[in-house]
Amino acid sequence: MKRLVIPFLFLLALAVPYAVGSGQESPESAAVVKTIRDFAKAITSFPKTTDEESILKFYDKDYEGISDGESSNLLEMQNIVKEIAEAIDLGNPFRWSLRVQSIEPHVIGQIAWVTFSYTMKVGAEGEVLAKEEGLATAILRKKGTKWLILHDHMSTPKPEELQIEIEEE
Repeated sequence: MKRLVIPFLFLLALAVPYAVGSGQESPESAAVVKTIRDFAKAITSFPKTTDEESILKFYDKDYEGISDGESSNLLEMQNIVKEIAEAIDLGNPFRWSLRVQSIEPHVIGQIAWVTFSYTMKVGAEGEVLAKEEGLATAILRKKGTKWLILHDHMSTPKPEELQIEIEEE
């Protein structure tokens, strides 16, 4: 058994730096980054299109997520997207934008994880009503030629955390 383990560990040691990030973006890493950017564009465009599938197509059927401690799954996401589309169809003037930055992909085979920061703005009639900035981690699974979001975790600093950071500086 030891004879098999040592060569395997050696191969793993050689492969992991390349798979995780060797300074050059692989085609798969680029595809993961594109998926995250396209998802942000779909969220931003949704109030104009109300095309539910334009958002839901990014999620794997086994999707589970956490946003500021609240969990969700694909069925809940489908219901949220449907409710928002109905509100827009009834004349809700709200618009929003999702901007993602500092996207760091890591791909190993058919699985990827990506970290990024995001800014979400909600507005109406040209006025920003809310702004949220935070950090996110997403796990994606490749199905066919597409990368799908299997899990994501988004978090924003709580006001008291911001207060502490300011006081400590």
